[in-house]
Amino acid sequence: MSIRIIIESISKQELQELANVWYGTLIKGAVDVENETVALGGDWHIDACEVLTGQGSHKDNVWGFNILMTEDGLENAFEYNSMINIKPVHNHKQMEIGPDELRQKIFEIVSQKIIW
Repeated sequence: MSIRIIIESISKQELQELANVWYGTLIKGAVDVENETVALGGDWHIDACEVLTGQGSHKDNVWGFNILMTEDGLENAFEYNSMINIKPVHNHKQMEIGPDELRQKIFEIVSQKIIW
């Protein structure tokens, strides 16, 4: 199974099946905050990022995240942490996504694509 770009939405069961291909209890993803496009799956966040950039996304707009499948509720399951989030050119020098406005936008985009 390949990395999946979520066009409409994905159920928690479908998400779990996709997670089982890689880690089982966790799935990595990337989101383009400009185009509001989400890609899920891969061994590394960069794998999902490359799928999005192959579809026309610009790396500066793509941020990585994790979803922990064992947590209750998408808010509790969401992690804003990835190596692709380090963007020194834009003065973002950490793996954790910040500021809060960006985190909120990312969560809103992803939560529209996942039916938890």
